[in-house]
Amino acid sequence: MSPAPRRSFTERVFRAVVRLFPFDFRADYGRDLEQTLREQHREAQRERSAASFGRLWLDVARDVLTTAPRVVDFALGGWQANWIAIMESGQYFTPSFSGADTSNTNTTSGRPDRVRDGNLPTGERTLERWFDTTAFAVPKPGTYGNTAQYALEGPGLHVHNLTVSKNFKAHERMNFTFMSAVQNVFNHPTFSTPAANISSPGTVGVISSTRSYLGARTIELRIRLQF
Repeated sequence: MSPAPRRSFTERVFRAVVRLFPFDFRADYGRDLEQTLREQHREAQRERSAASFGRLWLDVARDVLTTAPRVVDFALGGWQANWIAIMESGQYFTPSFSGADTSNTNTTSGRPDRVRDGNLPTGERTLERWFDTTAFAVPKPGTYGNTAQYALEGPGLHVHNLTVSKNFKAHERMNFTFMSAVQNVFNHPTFSTPAANISSPGTVGVISSTRSYLGARTIELRIRLQF
């Protein structure tokens, strides 16, 4: 009969902790904080075009507009446009429960048990039901919840910003620049993550706010005088 293998002190302590606190380390292992703050997919595009319909445009336009009256070239020539588009998938978040000390550790909140995935298909997500709330349950007495951190995906982002500008020569030593800046051109809402506490059945899974740093469409008109 072969002797029983001798375990190291660290392994014996680890096994004792597991017996005292039946914690599922494998189930608990989820995305770390850096992963959840970094979206799955993010794309930013920037386009710049010089819409100079006057004396500096293409050869075809040059033939037509170089003989145009000075006032026409003054109004149509030299415009520039800058377009920035930002598109990204949603950030991750973690469901929770409250009001019960299921782990017997004087902690009345934590992560729930996960019955199934919980993330709804894209076509089924609404502001009133962003994820499947029935996929999570309060853990049984004497146990921790098995839901991993950041198991759910929140709303994505789709924003377009546009800036149009033109330099005008008012005098030999005086120029002024006109600029129009439009943020969130299509007025697309940027929603926050939904409420995720399954112990609040009236609000769990519901999105009730937008991201504070990305609001509704705004238009700014600016004029700068140089002399």
